[in-house]
Amino acid sequence: MTSFTHRYTIPDEELYDVGNWHSPYFFLAFFKARTALFESFGVTQEKIKESGLAIVIEELHSKYRKPLMKGDIALVEIAPVEFKESQMVFLYKVRKEGDESLKIRAEGLTIQVLIDRNKITKASLPSWIKEPLEMIDKAPWPEWIKR
Repeated sequence: MTSFTHRYTIPDEELYDVGNWHSPYFFLAFFKARTALFESFGVTQEKIKESGLAIVIEELHSKYRKPLMKGDIALVEIAPVEFKESQMVFLYKVRKEGDESLKIRAEGLTIQVLIDRNKITKASLPSWIKEPLEMIDKAPWPEWIKR
């Protein structure tokens, strides 16, 4: 399976006064895309919580390219980059719905860690999270991230 795409309607309150969607809200869209991806294979926020787990952000990165404006719909593509014992790295590409050129409007990368809610320590990724993610083609680390 290739990457997963989440359709994100940009709320007016996420726009600068000149009418373009601004970068702090990219991260909210990335979170919603990751949540939608997990829900597509039956892993809801509720299931994660009931399992005594939580997903927290360890690192956030974004690269702004071209604006989206009031009334635009963002298509947020998400693909895994790598997995470690308790860590998941995701790459995001934001495009405008209806843009036939498919220009990337923004890119992002998140490093997310699974933690045990009770111990507040890192927890291993369970198979019910890791296995469905392994079915998605991995994206390479973006060149604009220094590793």
